[in-house]
Amino acid sequence: MHPIPSNLKSLHLYEESIREEALALVSKDEALSDHLTAIHDALDHITNLLQVESTPDTDMHTVQLFAIRLFNIGATTLKVGLCGYYQQGFQLLRDSLETVNLLDLFRRDGAKICEWRTADDKKLKKDFGPAAVRQALDKFPAYRGQKNGREKFYGQLSKYAAHTTYRGFTLITSGSEAKLGPFPDPKFLRALLEDTGRYLSHATISLSSLISGDKTTQALEAKASYHDSLQKYKDKYIKK
Repeated sequence: MHPIPSNLKSLHLYEESIREEALALVSKDEALSDHLTAIHDALDHITNLLQVESTPDTDMHTVQLFAIRLFNIGATTLKVGLCGYYQQGFQLLRDSLETVNLLDLFRRDGAKICEWRTADDKKLKKDFGPAAVRQALDKFPAYRGQKNGREKFYGQLSKYAAHTTYRGFTLITSGSEAKLGPFPDPKFLRALLEDTGRYLSHATISLSSLISGDKTTQALEAKASYHDSLQKYKDKYIKK
């Protein structure tokens, strides 16, 4: 048996200590606890949505593949964020924004699901690139006026997290000192949980509207329960 390098073991132990510190902070803060619960509830509901039977290469199955991607993004964002890798958490969150926007487009025009699934690289870039999707959404009354907000947040995440920029080093700095590896920072943790709770919940409600088929009492009750808890969360933190 080959030994694991001791430095990797030490790094893991340090990550876990930061995670425990973060969870202790969350447990004492109502807002942070609400955001963490919203993330949990979204991931839990995505799991329920994947129980609906579907056939490969259909619209339903395609949306369920989106659901898997979003679950993985949400769970990974939470994992790295709680362990002190905030920039990587925000980088993952930017990926979720592209997915959220696509799902919103699919909600308004179901034909786009098949169109996206069968598109070649040229069409994907032209019609389904991030900017093109935001532009398309702005044509729908339900989303009109949101383009600038979507664009601004996407740009911020690109500038500070996804792209290599000098400003991005802010997210690896605590106080006036740049940190190597993970580090605890309540301010960054709060921002990441807030944004993840908000956008993962948005994505999950979009998925919920696109995935149907399980009409059992248990499934309907689970869906109603999630929608109820999400409405309370939105009223408290999103509808300002």
